[in-house]
Amino acid sequence: MGYVTHIDIAGLDRLARSHEVDVHVHASPGRIADARVPLVFVRGDVDEALRSGIRRCFRIEHHRTYEQDPRFGVIALTEIGSRALSPATNDPGTAIEVIAALQRVLTRALVVEPSHDVEYERVFVTPPTMRDLVADAIRPLARDGAADIEVQVRLQKCLASLAATSPAHEPLFRDAARAAFDRSRRALDRVDTRVLRAAMRSAWAAPGIRS
Repeated sequence: MGYVTHIDIAGLDRLARSHEVDVHVHASPGRIADARVPLVFVRGDVDEALRSGIRRCFRIEHHRTYEQDPRFGVIALTEIGSRALSPATNDPGTAIEVIAALQRVLTRALVVEPSHDVEYERVFVTPPTMRDLVADAIRPLARDGAADIEVQVRLQKCLASLAATSPAHEPLFRDAARAAFDRSRRALDRVDTRVLRAAMRSAWAAPGIRS
């Protein structure tokens, strides 16, 4: 048992071609591989040689790595922000810097043009979704920074900017913003709640964002 940290996609494709099967990767990098989670689903006949070859294409280790696991990079950034917001550290400035860094990462993910060239025609891998990345990035900071008005204002501006960058994903970012506001409303006093509500309205009223 352990985390999938690397998949030899080229090796899987060679196996799939030689055995005339299609390979659908189920345990993508970052996923725990155990008795519950198959590494792949195969469409076609599977013999022991193919089964052994597929296993050799997966590297499984005790800890996640960044090599093929973009969600882990987002989680690591977010954890820096969460630690900065702990009572023992109380460093909201670092958390705000982390939000800015996450905004750059997510903006890049939103604007990059995917390649339509298919190099490995018999291997199918589902990429991380934007919903997963947003949950990894935003939810911990919304929770751990719920009582910090400066962090919450920056978070609202970040989410509104991402929504303006990709209108197709606006409902996702708007839902995250509402969830963060609802959590903060229970943690802030009345004055800071009014400040946050005004900042939220201002951020989401910006040009390029549907009201």
